[in-house]
Amino acid sequence: MLMQRRAQDDDAETAVGIATRSPGARATFPAAARPLADPADLAGMQPDLVVEAAGRAAVAQWAPAALAAAPELIVTSTSAFCDDALMARLVAEAERCGSRIHVPSGAIGGIDALASASVLGIDEVVHQVVKPPQAWRNTAAEQHLALDALQMRTVFFSGTAREAAAAYPQNANATVVTSLAAGEQLRAVVLVGRSSAPAPEIGDEGDDTLLQARGQRGEHIGMNCGAFQGELRLVV
Repeated sequence: MLMQRRAQDDDAETAVGIATRSPGARATFPAAARPLADPADLAGMQPDLVVEAAGRAAVAQWAPAALAAAPELIVTSTSAFCDDALMARLVAEAERCGSRIHVPSGAIGGIDALASASVLGIDEVVHQVVKPPQAWRNTAAEQHLALDALQMRTVFFSGTAREAAAAYPQNANATVVTSLAAGEQLRAVVLVGRSSAPAPEIGDEGDDTLLQARGQRGEHIGMNCGAFQGELRLVV
């Protein structure tokens, strides 16, 4: 967790406190950063911003104190919001303290367009995540796929964003962001394994994310966020 405070005389940001799960990392802290051992250490420091980048468990541990100490909190481990009780508690704490929770879009480009489209009226959103074998190793995907033998794209999971992020937090974290933007219209999250061999015709040089949204009038939003691709299309 990185805590930053803006200087009074300019727009610079200075790290004033860092909490880490690795004691050895403290040697790399900026000189002005105070090591934080407990959420209570945030009290009285008056930071402008707290950034969580330590994993899902850190959100439950540190976020309530961060919201009480700072006006803004950025949560990068968005799979934490799969816990309804935790999310409700953090929203209530933010309202009580007058602070704000920011959820970065991460690897998903154009998420603001999806949020806007959901307000205008869409019926269904499907979020597809495609990754090579190495991305799925040491995960539950190994129970469904022969990773070393993959020759084509293979769907091994279809469910809700919360189910995906809970089961595959490292690879499906971003689906929670889609869920927050699309609301109840997010019908399915599809996780796909693919061959490790590049297939230029489908852009398999890198990870691939596809969002599809449909409305009653035939609206369609497609986002392809592969490593070498990036486009946002709105067709009416």
